[in-house]
Amino acid sequence: RRQRTLNWIPSGKTGGFMHYVLPTMVLGTGLLGRIVRLSRAGALEALRSNYVRTARAKGLPAHVILFRHVLKPGILPVVTYMGPVTAAILTGSLIIEQAFSLPGLGRQFVTAAIDRDYTLLMGTTVILLLTVILLNFIVDLAYSWLDPRIRRAGGGRS
Repeated sequence: RRQRTLNWIPSGKTGGFMHYVLPTMVLGTGLLGRIVRLSRAGALEALRSNYVRTARAKGLPAHVILFRHVLKPGILPVVTYMGPVTAAILTGSLIIEQAFSLPGLGRQFVTAAIDRDYTLLMGTTVILLLTVILLNFIVDLAYSWLDPRIRRAGGGRS
């Protein structure tokens, strides 16, 4: 008896855009629920704040309140969470690249470990480490841009 397949999404190898749909879904689906929950909780907390109440009392339109007074502070928990998530995605992509036969740093890392090529292993580790540090720095910059209180509190000046 012949097994039927749909062949909607290719499972591996390189090629066009469709070859990256399944690995992207595997990497992002688990984290999506947490990000949505953090976004909702941050927005609800911002909606209950005094400055939103004041903006409503001033008669500002709802879209101005939403984008100017709720979105920026409401997204802070998500931005904070994105630092460790980037590290999780990078380390998880090592396994995903191997499982879906995709080229990348993950394949180099696994090949170096199997072949005991310590120089390549250290090189890929340093590249991944520098990428995580850079992404965490970008998250810190975004956090200080989104929350003006961080800019005022930094530097040890009064």
